[in-house]
Amino acid sequence: MELEEAGCDYFSSEEKSRNRIEKREIWTASNLEWLPQLKDWEGLRSLACVRSTRVVKGKETMEWRYYISSLESNAERIGKAIRTHWSVENKLHWQLDVSYREDCCKVRKDNGAENFPVLRRATLNLLKADKKTKAGIKNKRSKAGWNKDYMIEVLMGKC
Repeated sequence: MELEEAGCDYFSSEEKSRNRIEKREIWTASNLEWLPQLKDWEGLRSLACVRSTRVVKGKETMEWRYYISSLESNAERIGKAIRTHWSVENKLHWQLDVSYREDCCKVRKDNGAENFPVLRRATLNLLKADKKTKAGIKNKRSKAGWNKDYMIEVLMGKC
């Protein structure tokens, strides 16, 4: 069955960087009457499927991901929205892992596993808001640990 016959919109993009080639193909569909759970998803307007094909050092891998969306079926627009979302997520998690060593955290007891990430993100945002101190997040954290006045300035948003 052709894409048009299935009622799908299609978009493809390719990126080459750092010895890696990645091709993303996005299919979206808005004809969802067949979906039994349609009534359970208020505002659901389309489904999206993304196939990512990566070639790194001659080795090819393929990954399929599926999404639901409140947007009309537009493969290019939905594909760019997905890409933007993951770009933000990846940058945030990279920052938390490098500056806070979040992946090494062993907190598991009671509500600690839910509370610590909230505190990390809050302090990360406060430290990013400090435009006066010319240092990375890791160094700003150290400075706040050693300098009570600086810590209070950061917490009060006076930087």
